[in-house]
Amino acid sequence: MLVLDVIALPEIHSAPKMAGKPEFAFGVNVDHVKIGGLKAIVDGSPQGGTGYYTKPYLVPGPSGQSPWSGQPSVTAEELVTALRVARAGGGQLFTHANGDAAIDMVIQAQESAGLLARDDARTVVVHSQFARPDQLDAYVKLGMVPSFFTNHTFYWGDDYPALLGPERGQAISPAASAAARGIRFTNHTDFLVTPLDSMFTVWTAVNRLSKSGKPIGPGERISVMRALRAITADAAYQYREEGERGTLEVGKVADLVLLSENPLRMDPQRLREVKVVETVKGGKTVFRHAAK
Repeated sequence: MLVLDVIALPEIHSAPKMAGKPEFAFGVNVDHVKIGGLKAIVDGSPQGGTGYYTKPYLVPGPSGQSPWSGQPSVTAEELVTALRVARAGGGQLFTHANGDAAIDMVIQAQESAGLLARDDARTVVVHSQFARPDQLDAYVKLGMVPSFFTNHTFYWGDDYPALLGPERGQAISPAASAAARGIRFTNHTDFLVTPLDSMFTVWTAVNRLSKSGKPIGPGERISVMRALRAITADAAYQYREEGERGTLEVGKVADLVLLSENPLRMDPQRLREVKVVETVKGGKTVFRHAAK
């Protein structure tokens, strides 16, 4: 049996194979595994030249295309169908969308499905890296949840001016702009893309410094508390689990970590040095850092 809780997200084209089969029901937890919804990969990555934008890259595409703005991996109709299927089964639509043209497609799919914030669909836009201000406004109207990837400010922040121009390069992962609009957003890392280290993710959200030490969109920096909330309380909200986890409250699952230092009482530049010394899952310690 698993110790971790796993939320599986089948790719949208799996939906026909899942229809009517109880083992593929959304939201049913079996031995720590449940299907949370369907996942659509709408575009690729900015650093790989495969993100989908309304304005072209400053460099040719992967096969020498010029001008090149990227291209979507799914159609608008497929997105609308996936959203309706997920919604009908009590699940959510999770989308991978980096470029603003890809994000437009997700927004338009939810508008086509007739779902507003009051409908509580909680469509998730994973990465949302180049979300424009008007798209953040649409997130508010439609009740969508962006999941940013602020680690990109460190790993590729120095590269974006040459790929996309300085203005777009500085605007990636607009967390502060989202917070100012009252949007509940999360922050994450992609395993194999950047290391799995939650406190490093907090560090990048708070400091937004590139490998060379340059500030990347300093106006989009957020507070330490807001960065912690993005990987705890709002992460639970993103998966519709805010009633059972994400905050320390009586009656919720006792999933928590003990840290080597208090991130709220230290130099924000040192946040990446904070380590997990103990992990508690369901009230039981499953990891304890060995004392030296």
